[in-house]
Order: sequence, then C-alpha cells, then structure tokens
Amino acid sequence: MDESWEKIKHWEQSDWDKFKGKGDGFYKKMVEAMQNQLTPHSPEVQYLTHEHYLLIKPLWTFDQKSYRKLAQSYREDPNFRKFCELYDSKLLEFIVEAMDVYADHQLS
Repeated sequence: MDESWEKIKHWEQSDWDKFKGKGDGFYKKMVEAMQNQLTPHSPEVQYLTHEHYLLIKPLWTFDQKSYRKLAQSYREDPNFRKFCELYDSKLLEFIVEAMDVYADHQLS
C-alpha cells in the first residue's frame, strides 16, 4: 500500500475526478455488455477489462497473481458489492470473472 500511495500522493482533485469518471464509465460499459448478452470471455469485455487494468495500474504493479487477488478482494468486500449493485445486481460477479479471464490470458 505504501508503494501505491507513493505513486498517487501528488494527485490533485482533478486527477481523482478523472479517475472516478473513468471508473464510472467502466462500470456502465460492463453493465451494457451484460445487457447485450456478452460474456466475460468475449473480446469486447476483455477490452473493457484491459481498460480497467490500465485505469488501476497507477495504483499498483499487477501481475497475474495480484490481479486475481484484487478480483477476489472485490468479491469479498461487502462495500464493493453494494457499490456494484448500484449499477446492476450481477455486475460484481461479471467483473470478477472477466478479471480472472484477463489475468489468465494477458498477465504472467
């Protein structure tokens, strides 16, 4: 966490606002993907997952294991679950599965 904080401690409010805006866009696009009957394995969803990876990359250096661990922490965090439910009740599991697929195919 200290390493993560060092990377972003200089962020200003505009940086945080931009980060939040991109995050909100990601969640909305994932819900749209679900509504369009796409799966976490689909190229479109994997592209969105790559966007998520790039979004959070400034916060941490991710490899396959740590990105999977992040996905698991999302699943286990009741606050994150509630947050995702603001978008769609099935969003959390969809994101976690997409992250696992991404980790398997894109990270080492």
